[in-house]
Amino acid sequence: MLETCKLLQKRKLAEISIMPVESSGIVDPKKNKNAIKKNTVLVSVMYANNEIGAIQPIREIARENPALQKELPLPDLPLNKGEEQGGGLSALSY
Repeated sequence: MLETCKLLQKRKLAEISIMPVESSGIVDPKKNKNAIKKNTVLVSVMYANNEIGAIQPIREIARENPALQKELPLPDLPLNKGEEQGGGLSALSY
């Protein structure tokens, strides 16, 4: 996903924002709550990292970001959770 997004940006077909992670490999939802802009069309988060084992706090990311709470004029902003690496790790309910 990341390489595809970078290629789209390189070709000037998209603008991407990469959320920084803590030393643990986890996205801090409070630090990244303004990363989504009015022109955002997709949010993609790798749920589980198969190399270091970090599990992203998807529910908290959605709660902390107003766009994902549908408070901004983005009624159907998709959230791609990239769950293929962590499918059996926990019950996923949003």
